[in-house]
Formats: sequence, structure tokens, C-alpha cells
Amino acid sequence: MFEAAAAANNAGEDESEDLKYAREEVALCPRNAQCRLDLALALEEAGLLRFAYAEARAATTLTPKYGRAWKARSRLETLLPSQEIDDDDGPYLQTPLDNNEAVAASVNEEEIRAQSPEEALSLSQSLKSAGNEHFVAKRHAEAVKAWTAAIELLKLWSLPVDAKLFSNRAAANLKLNKNVLAVADARLSAEADPGWWKAHWYLGQALSAQLVVSASQRGACTSNGERAQEAYRWW
Repeated sequence: MFEAAAAANNAGEDESEDLKYAREEVALCPRNAQCRLDLALALEEAGLLRFAYAEARAATTLTPKYGRAWKARSRLETLLPSQEIDDDDGPYLQTPLDNNEAVAASVNEEEIRAQSPEEALSLSQSLKSAGNEHFVAKRHAEAVKAWTAAIELLKLWSLPVDAKLFSNRAAANLKLNKNVLAVADARLSAEADPGWWKAHWYLGQALSAQLVVSASQRGACTSNGERAQEAYRWW
């Protein structure tokens, strides 16, 4: 079964743009039920029903009351042979579960090398300033990398991470239309400092951006109940 999953994942050149996008979104935010459902639907469209079922099952596991995910899961159960419907989460668990893993992996170890906590703090401030300069110059990807290096350096030395680093990165990810990552960073910022107003501001901005994308993909919500469910899913 894992060989089949690997074959499916390696067939990138044959995938539709929708399927590639859905895979990227799940890699960025694997614990988001909506991302899982979007991938399930894209896989179903591509005829990869077993993998679509695994993703639909993941969506219902992450958000047990998500009606649309249950509807997709039930539909796939009717399409799959009974022997292929099991509790094997292989395809689901192949995705990295750390929201920031993909970004952190791009950081060069040389950029975050320090010999002491004091040096780590000083270097993190330099990286933060570099990120600020990139952001002002609209080099948003470079800003994300600099702030990520600062965050990883502080974490490496078990030092508290400034909430502003997370909110800054959220702002840059918003500019890059990486709304899922922006939500994650805004939440991390609020956790680091619940009183930091920009954390809540960017969280609202990122959630709103996700709702706009969701509505454009599936059609606008038609009732207050559907709007509430949509907002709950992204929260």
C-alpha cells in the first residue's frame, strides 16, 4: 500500500494544477480539515479513490462535526470495494505534521550558528532587522526566511521567541498569499504574547483571506448557518 502511495505522490508531472495546489496546502497545514477535504476532492477527481478516502477520513478525524467531509467520506465508501475501506492512515501520515517544517527546512545552518545564548539573542535581532528591510523592500520571501532563521535560532537555545517575529512572518506570508501559514503564525504570535494586538489583527486578516479563497472555489455561502460553519472550519 505504501508503494502505491509513493507512486501516486511521485506522479507530479501528471497531476492537475488543482491537485498540486491541494497537496501543497496540506503540506503547509496538515491539521486543517478543510485542506484535507480539498485534497480528498482533488484526488477523487483524479481517480485516486483510496487516497481520497484517506484524506476524507483525516478531515472527519480532525473536525468530527464537519458535514461536508462526512458526505465526501460516505460517497467514497460507496465507490470503493469493501476490502479497501480500512483504518490504515498511511497516506495521511506521510505528510509532515509540523506547520512550519517546510519553511524552517530552508534555513541554512550557518545563518543560525551561535556560541552562547547572548550571541543567539544578538544574532536573532540582526536577522529580525534584515527581515524588516526585506519586507519594506517588498522582498517578502526573503523576509520570511530571515525571520524564520531568527525564530529557529531562539528555539535552538530554548529562548523565548518574540511575538513580533511570528506576526511579522504572518504579514509576509499574507503578502505571498500563503494564508494557511499566515494563520498559523498569527496564532503562534498570540500564544507568545496574548496582548500583542498585531497577532490578532493578522489572524483576522488571514482568516478573511482564507474565506475569500474558499468562497471562490466552492461558491459563496448562502445562509448565516453556512457562513458560521465556514468561519468555524478555518478557526
